[in-house]
Amino acid sequence: MPSAALAPAIWQAYATYQNNPLLFPSSVSHRRVLREHHERRSAAARLVLDPALNDGLCAGFGSGGTLTALAISSHIGNDFLETLTSMFNPLPAIALLPLALIWFGMGNASLVFVLVHSVLWPVFTEHLLGFMSVSPTMRMVGRTTV
Repeated sequence: MPSAALAPAIWQAYATYQNNPLLFPSSVSHRRVLREHHERRSAAARLVLDPALNDGLCAGFGSGGTLTALAISSHIGNDFLETLTSMFNPLPAIALLPLALIWFGMGNASLVFVLVHSVLWPVFTEHLLGFMSVSPTMRMVGRTTV
């Protein structure tokens, strides 16, 4: 039996042995649900139209731009935000999911919190590096008024 067909067979056997579809659904039910979603094309529509995804991405990009403006405009803001970035950027967003579930409960608010965390720090870091990579001479030229 090829290995591609062996994995679903083992999955189905284990699911039948467990006999608990909530804990471990069978591969047959999993394929049926995937086929239904593919026929209705609802998985892509949910991904595009999901309000939690849109809210999290918009809030992450907006707050990343705002933090970049704060870091560029003052030296204290730059030092403070570098400290925050060094603390939160290495932290994977999925590690905050249990904490978000405790704080916000099961729902869109916890998903938005995790999405904002996963978008905010990379956006802030890249914007800040982009602004800081401009040479001081070009910054002085930009500050001159005509």
